[in-house]
Parts: sequence; structure tokens; C-alpha cells
Amino acid sequence: MVRLSHGHIRIGTFQRLAFLESRAEMAALIDYCLAQFPGPPPPADAPGRDEPAVILLHQVVERLAQLAAEWMAAGFVHGVLNTDNMNISGESFDYGPWRWLPSWDPSFTAAYFDHGGLYAFGRQPEALHWNCGQLAVALRLLAEAPPLIAALERFGPLYQAALARQFLWRLGVQSQGFDADYALIAQAEQAMRTSGLSPDAFFHRHRFGRHAEGDFAAALQGFEPVGVEHDLWQEAAPPSLVVDNVEAIWSKIDQHDDWSLLGETVASIRRLGEALGPPPGSLV
Repeated sequence: MVRLSHGHIRIGTFQRLAFLESRAEMAALIDYCLAQFPGPPPPADAPGRDEPAVILLHQVVERLAQLAAEWMAAGFVHGVLNTDNMNISGESFDYGPWRWLPSWDPSFTAAYFDHGGLYAFGRQPEALHWNCGQLAVALRLLAEAPPLIAALERFGPLYQAALARQFLWRLGVQSQGFDADYALIAQAEQAMRTSGLSPDAFFHRHRFGRHAEGDFAAALQGFEPVGVEHDLWQEAAPPSLVVDNVEAIWSKIDQHDDWSLLGETVASIRRLGEALGPPPGSLV
């Protein structure tokens, strides 16, 4: 097994150093992360914006808010969102019993042992925010609390802005401003619950605002289509990685050493990426 990631430094790495009260090592790790994973500076009015620990927390908050939004718009459910599975580069590890939503359900959990729904689909932004908070606690070894709290407080607005960008990108429509965008997201979620469609199927069906009905159609008024037409949008359904499809891929490999369905699925996902075009990046 090979882990593909920009780095392997976790929030848990900082927690360990904080527990050991290793100030010199913590300072060296922060400097290393800022050099190896550069990002934008904190906002001009951010307190303590020149302190390395504060800069790092701002960057991690930005990255994980973006990651949370990407998961929610994609309908992806991580299995175990503890601090040792969160990378300061804005990536995550050890998906464990991950899933893609078969239908829009905020209470859906991927982990068979998550009986209380701690890492349910709808709680993922909360979980990533909590992880950022644990990084802030660890960084208290080198920084005062107020600048770190100020960085944490950016998570919510950053997440909301990123979620709007992701939803509109998948729908293929242009932003009409925060209020209209969020009214559209709310109606899209309601339409998914009512229809029982998976997020993949829903976004495919309604690409460029097509086939909308009822309150969802009303919310779409004034949203202009944006993006490139592609043959994929005329097909009946998009590629999907719901668990039945994944198990079908594995069954062919396990029983017949037949890797063809895996290759076909990878090709179909790459084709979907071409049809969607470049994803919207963070605005920070």
C-alpha cells in the first residue's frame, strides 16, 4: 500500500509535542510546515498575524474548511475523523469504512462502529472544526489564546463560502450572491431528500439548471448556466462509487483477477472530471 499525499504531518503530531511540552520541537515543526506547505498570510486585521503558530493555524483552518465543503458537495462520508487522520496540508488519512451517499441523508454514517453518529455525513464540518480547535489547543504551547481563537472563528464563514462555490460548480451555474446561493443550496438539499437521488445523480440530472421542478426550480431563477457542454451530460447517469459499485469492482478482482471494471471506472471518473472542468479553489 502506498499513501499518496502532499505530506504526512497530522494534527495529532502537534498534540503529541504539546503533551510532551516540547517547545523547541514544536517551533521547528511549525517552521517546517510553513516552508513546505506555504499558504496565504492571515487577514490584515488578524491579531498575532506575524506569529508562526498563528499563521499555521489560519492556513489549516482555511484548508480544512475547504475540504469539508468539498466532501459535503460530493456526498462523501469519511469513516473516522479523529485528529490523527487530519493532515495539516488539508488532506485526510485512513478513510476506513468510507462511503459515498446513496441518497441525501445528513445522519448517514460510514463506520459500522459509529453507533452515535459522531462522524455522520452532516456532522463532518463540525468534526473538522473540532479538529482545528485541537490544533489550536496544541499551539497554545507557543502562542496566546486570543489570536488562535480569532483564526478558529474564520472556519464557519470560510466553509459557507467554499460550500456555495462547490454546489454551484457541480450544478453548472453562476453565483448570484450569498443569500441567493444559500437559498439554492437549501432547495437542492430538499429536492435530493424528496427525490431520493444520490448527490451524483442529482447534480448530473440538473446540470446547468435542467429538469428542475417546484421550489428548486423557483430557487434557480436568475442563475445563469456556466461551464462547458460535454457528451456526458446527455447520458442517463454519471459514474458512481456507491458501495454496491465498489463491491462489484472488488468481486471481479477477488474472484477472477479481473481488473477491467476498475480500469473502466477510473476512466469514467476522469471523464467526469473533464466534463466538470477545473474545481473552484479557495478564495483565501
